[in-house]
Amino acid sequence: MRPIPLIGDACHFLNKVFLFRRGARPSHTIFAAQLKEYLIKTFFLRILAAIAKYAYMYDVLNNESIAAMINKVAEDLGGIYGLVNHCPGPKAGTFEALTEADWADGYQKCLYSYTTAICAALPYMKKGGGGRIVNSTSSSIKQELDNLILSNTFRMGVVGMSKTMAREFGPYNIMVNTMGPGRIYTDRIKYLNTIRAEKAGITLEEYNTRDAASFPQKRYQTADEYARSVVFICSPANSAISGQVICVDGTMTTAY
Repeated sequence: MRPIPLIGDACHFLNKVFLFRRGARPSHTIFAAQLKEYLIKTFFLRILAAIAKYAYMYDVLNNESIAAMINKVAEDLGGIYGLVNHCPGPKAGTFEALTEADWADGYQKCLYSYTTAICAALPYMKKGGGGRIVNSTSSSIKQELDNLILSNTFRMGVVGMSKTMAREFGPYNIMVNTMGPGRIYTDRIKYLNTIRAEKAGITLEEYNTRDAASFPQKRYQTADEYARSVVFICSPANSAISGQVICVDGTMTTAY
């Protein structure tokens, strides 16, 4: 079986770039998008049909939907080699500003959906003689971010899970890693920067300029830079990197 990756939440901007970064063989990439309405409304769906041999939809808030999607992929392809877990970011806010429902939503999106996907994919990877799992998170896995307690909490849960799985799955030739993008100007960052700009009493444009200037490279990272890193970690070329926490952030974080 060809080493074909399954990419969750493929409508997300970062994953769109990841898909195209695979370059020469886009028809050998599996697309899974978690919002049917968003798929229908975006131009991405039109080009998706033209280049993707397989495309699936699922609900990140429904574990049965996630497992069914994984099983359908395995049925169509004869197995699963690579899994890139991704999810929409949880609600921003401080501890006192969030509700129990917000915590439940963050847990489902950021941690339990990953667990469900891995649980469903693992038997196919074992049967196929190996695999690669990349759990995409956030730079908060290295350094906590203000006003993002849900992300700070559940992303670290993914780290602990991934490192444990890497040791448990090692005998099966399955590599498991956690990756975190830094400040990449996606819709998510625009949403967060809008909140930060309002708190600072400045415009979004002014905040973006100030924010980028605070980074060592004096710029936001690009989605393409993150995608290239994910492609390698999820490929057969990666034969030894497992159990690691990798930030692609242009030295934005200072923590070890």
